[in-house]
Amino acid sequence: MLKAIIFDMDGVIVDSEVIHYEADKKMLKEGFNINLQYDYYNKYIGGTVSNLWKCIIRDFNIQNEDEYSLNTYADKILEKMLEKEGYPAVAGVVPFIKKIKEEYNLKLAVASSSSMSRIKKNLKNLGIDSYFEVITSGQNMGVSKPNPAVFLEAARLLQVSPKECVVIEDSYNGIQAAKNGNFTSLGFINPNSGNQKLNDANAVFEDFSNLDINFINLIYCHNVGEPAVIMKTKRLIVREITVEDVSRLYEIYDENITKYMPGLFENIQDEIEYTKSYIKNVYGLYHYGIWTLERIEDGKIIGRAGIEYKEISGSRYTHELGYMIGSSYQNQGYAGEAIAGILSYMKEYYGIADIFVKVNENNEKSMHLAKKYGFDFSKKVYDEGYIVGELI
Repeated sequence: MLKAIIFDMDGVIVDSEVIHYEADKKMLKEGFNINLQYDYYNKYIGGTVSNLWKCIIRDFNIQNEDEYSLNTYADKILEKMLEKEGYPAVAGVVPFIKKIKEEYNLKLAVASSSSMSRIKKNLKNLGIDSYFEVITSGQNMGVSKPNPAVFLEAARLLQVSPKECVVIEDSYNGIQAAKNGNFTSLGFINPNSGNQKLNDANAVFEDFSNLDINFINLIYCHNVGEPAVIMKTKRLIVREITVEDVSRLYEIYDENITKYMPGLFENIQDEIEYTKSYIKNVYGLYHYGIWTLERIEDGKIIGRAGIEYKEISGSRYTHELGYMIGSSYQNQGYAGEAIAGILSYMKEYYGIADIFVKVNENNEKSMHLAKKYGFDFSKKVYDEGYIVGELI
């Protein structure tokens, strides 16, 4: 279960990388007549400041200075640049942090390569210092990202395991650190963070204003192998299928169900292998599919419903609604409850409203239900014994 989110600071909470580069570049030019190119500097984004200065001293053959003195010189220039307004916040991140802290039971931490004093100052300036239970600084670790030490220490202080965390990072080194520590990671595409190389992140996003807990939890569950809960209705949990669900499906796929739709594989092991592939390829690719319907009151699986990307007719591909309720649970409003929730979810989170349904023409109950929720069958399009209705 997801219990904590760990944020990097520079490039994730504050848009600082460009300002840092300009201050460091100015100091080196004025003090040592060194032209610091961004291509060089970019390699060290996400690592500790001390490691940056050690490499600059080595590569530019700076004499009679150490990383601490160079950092002090650069900090003086940086402070002058920041004394008016401080670091700007990354767009959307402050409301996002406040929302996930106030509305969801998640622990929050900052794990940054910057100094502890700078981290605290930035969080205080943005008015979000009270939202974080833990702050860790890579400068106190003695190692730099991609070493995961700063993230592991944050998890330890939060009293959670790496498997229970999501790390939000904007740099290659940061994502590698999360990967090396067995954390789920989200890569933030920040145009001010240089050549980010976020390929190894479990997912990437571009805007905190569009990031929500449902997406975070979906990516987290896929990475750790847990079924994501898509939504809860009044009586149902709509969630991703698990291999453990398969045996229960054989109990509810009776002859009344298979009269109108294909059944399961005759051999349960074949169904298990199909389910494993479905979890990996469908949920992993589209982040949606056909989900399990679990009754809240007793945890019983009563059916399946969801959306799949399929061909409607004439090589036209769009999204198909599918639903099935076990015979003993029919005529109790469960199918309608699931359909209403799923249609709303797909429109809200994916902007998908172009949906069709295929119903056996003899299945009057299912036809009536589809019409009730806005599907139009007047065009009379047939497909392998089914009549096709489109959402209007």
